[in-house]
Amino acid sequence: MIDQNSKLASIRGNDYFKPLTEWLMWMVLVLVALSQVDNFSQEIAAYRFDADGWPITITLALGAGATLQFIFQILRIKSGGAAPNVQPSAEKKTEAKTSQATKLTNIAIFLLPFVYLLLVPRMGVYFLTPFFIVSLMLLLKVRSIKALLGITAISYLLLLVVFTRLFYVALPVGRWDFFYDFNNWIIVVARIGM
Repeated sequence: MIDQNSKLASIRGNDYFKPLTEWLMWMVLVLVALSQVDNFSQEIAAYRFDADGWPITITLALGAGATLQFIFQILRIKSGGAAPNVQPSAEKKTEAKTSQATKLTNIAIFLLPFVYLLLVPRMGVYFLTPFFIVSLMLLLKVRSIKALLGITAISYLLLLVVFTRLFYVALPVGRWDFFYDFNNWIIVVARIGM
């Protein structure tokens, strides 16, 4: 009985490892982003938060979101939400394949924003954002066509209304000819046609 309790205690200790590791990865990302904010630090006469106001706000929101997620995961584990893995050996092979697929999906979810950020200066925000949103939702196992199209359309319209029409923020339009022309066309349509 004591051996079983110590085994459960060690499993519980391992339950904290994954949320802590994930939180630390997000915090490293936040620190890297904050270290790059000085590149935007310029005074803008008509804007009291300067050019680095948005990057700082988004980065701090990312850190706050990661911290809240970490707290919720720890509370769920403490309340007994994470059950110990006691399964027959026949199911362990299936679980290993599922676990490997889950790890690959998690890595893809983590890397997708970096690919997006790498391609945005070349292809532009307005062209690439719908593909980014759909790709992310597919990685998150959203399979409903209505959800894919609806969420993408709403997010894209909010992007156009808030950044292009309301604030006139100059988002990257891309360096490659076709994408540059397409992104500028979208800006004109959003500012005049909406």
